[in-house]
Amino acid sequence: RRPRRRTVPRDRRSRVQSIAAISINTFREVVRQPVFILVLALAAAVLLLMMVVPLFGFADEVVLFKDLALHTSALAIVFLVALTAASSVAEELESKTVLALLAKPVARWQLLVGKFAGIVLALAAATAVLALLVFLTTYVKVYNGAMPAERHGAFSMSQSAPVLEFQAKMWNHAASTLPACVMILYRGAILAAVAVVLSAGFSRVLAVIVTFGLYLVGHLTEFLTDAVRHSTALVRDTVTPAAHLLPFLQNFDIVNQVSAAMADEPAFEGLWAYTGWVGLYTVGYVAFVLLVGTFLFNRREID
Repeated sequence: RRPRRRTVPRDRRSRVQSIAAISINTFREVVRQPVFILVLALAAAVLLLMMVVPLFGFADEVVLFKDLALHTSALAIVFLVALTAASSVAEELESKTVLALLAKPVARWQLLVGKFAGIVLALAAATAVLALLVFLTTYVKVYNGAMPAERHGAFSMSQSAPVLEFQAKMWNHAASTLPACVMILYRGAILAAVAVVLSAGFSRVLAVIVTFGLYLVGHLTEFLTDAVRHSTALVRDTVTPAAHLLPFLQNFDIVNQVSAAMADEPAFEGLWAYTGWVGLYTVGYVAFVLLVGTFLFNRREID
């Protein structure tokens, strides 16, 4: 006798299908927005401009370029989150289309998760585009800053040691930017989760302000925690728990390490391992934010 095939329960399958449908529609809406294309175009223009314009970093010209290119990409993702995720659920509430969604029936947590997933897909697409641009512009920047003799063999098929060494140098500088690009996506996912939850419970203006504020404060969490330790007991008991609820975005910033790194160095493998651990933290923090957001969204009355 043939063993029975395990089938997914119909309710579970319908929930997954609902989340997938919401996320796909959200992804399409986000990538079609003019602001999405405009932010990517501006970031690309800045990267291309920095590629051809000397930065006067002298011996550290490539290091300085990688630092500026990665920070430019990070800011572009933050702007995309603030201008898209912060209005994702708010637009549905204002236009009353959320009533049609919830009547299908679609649970409120499915709406939040679907909106978040669609926005993260759009951020992943934007990050992939920016990562490719950073990779290519870094590759060209190394070429532009090389001596004429090195440039001559940059794209040749010669197997001589100088040619292979310079080709490896271009590749390793460009490839070393990839871990930082993954970290940029992680930060975007955390900010997107917060923005989606805020847009479901408050106005889109507040969601935009808090998103930018969280990005700034999240990079100062460790500094604030150290400052509170030297304050009064009342301040410590009040601020410390709140500080631990904030995302430690400073731990996501590996631009300085990446800028000075090469892809063939032993430390580069450690950066990828660290990126994996931060990914686990990102998943846990996003799950916590969406859980709290679902609780708050369920208590909100929708007219």
